[in-house]
Amino acid sequence: MTTLTLYFDGLCEPVNPGGIACFGWLLLDERGQVVQEGNGVEARGPDATNNVAEWAALERGLRAAAALRPESLEIRGDSQLVINQLTGSWRMNAVHLRPYRERCLYLLRGCQWAARWIPREQNEAADALSRKAYRAEALAEAEEKRWAKVPEVLPRLQPLGDGAYSVGGVYVVDVHAGRCTCPDFTKRHTADFPLRCKHLLAAEEAERLAARDAA
Repeated sequence: MTTLTLYFDGLCEPVNPGGIACFGWLLLDERGQVVQEGNGVEARGPDATNNVAEWAALERGLRAAAALRPESLEIRGDSQLVINQLTGSWRMNAVHLRPYRERCLYLLRGCQWAARWIPREQNEAADALSRKAYRAEALAEAEEKRWAKVPEVLPRLQPLGDGAYSVGGVYVVDVHAGRCTCPDFTKRHTADFPLRCKHLLAAEEAERLAARDAA
């Protein structure tokens, strides 16, 4: 491939620092078609920051680009810090970020490249990928906490038939529809964040156990 364009972005949520540092990147060919894309989690907790996420996004994108061996590479990102530190326009005072820059420059060896800052509205695709990674991680974390409460919910379930259950006569769960009438589900479950409450998880487990026993 002759020329590729790399877009990258990172975030740290729900707090920065100390949240979940996620990254997203995509490579476009000369026609503007997506060649490859990726996202994921780089760090969580005290080591997680926006800057860590941004550098991780750049490095992961560069690794993918290096494997394709382009003659030239255009790098686009909305982090002025990363763009200017990569090009050497700004000094790099954060010691823990220096290895990222070193690895990125190593991946760029033998390739003509240029890096340019772009406003966030021109980086929406990479931003969406990083947010997708965050939602997946946050969802898994939230459901893990709710799974811990499933044993205490199971005895309260009363089968209503066809995958429906009453939870102590207070809430109604419909496994097939993937719904529950409890506030945790009605207030937090969305298309972008399909969180299952402890009652829905318990009802799904009850269905699984019933199918196992019937087999």
